[in-house]
This record gives sequence, structure tokens and C-alpha cells, in this order.
Amino acid sequence: MPGADTVWPVELAELTGMLRNAGLTAIWRQEYSSAHHTIATALLRSYRANSAQIAGRIGAQATTELITAHQLWSDWLGSGRVRKFAVIVEKR
Repeated sequence: MPGADTVWPVELAELTGMLRNAGLTAIWRQEYSSAHHTIATALLRSYRANSAQIAGRIGAQATTELITAHQLWSDWLGSGRVRKFAVIVEKR
């Protein structure tokens, strides 16, 4: 899961409104939640399987935080709590 200072979950309607207020119109939107969930879950399995080697490089606490964050992200994507979209906008 990206760092909290680089990701700001926002409702899709709110995002659309912010774009509109900035003079932009969404002309295309595609949901990628399922694909992103698959990737997050595969990363989680890999991090768990290689946790000893990872901990040797970044430390035990950082490894635990990495695994915990990916578990959370995978759970949220799998449950629909978080959804991933790509949006193309154009200036009005």
C-alpha cells in the first residue's frame, strides 16, 4: 500500500466534482479494482514467502508493516471498500 502521504482515497463522485471545479471533464473511466486486487494479493503472498530475506534487507518492523499494509489493501480491494479507477479528462 502506498504511503499515506502519497494516496488520498476519495469518493468517485467527489473526484468528478473536483475535476469539474478545476475546469476538467471526465471523458473516459475504467475500473481496475479486480486487476489491482490480483496484483496486491500476489505481492502479499510473495512478501510473506520471502519475509526472512526482506527483513534481512529492511528490518523486521518494516517487513511487518509492509505485509500488514498489503493485507489491508488486498482486503479493502477484495471487499469493495476501496476501488481503483483510471480516468481521462479534458479541459473544457
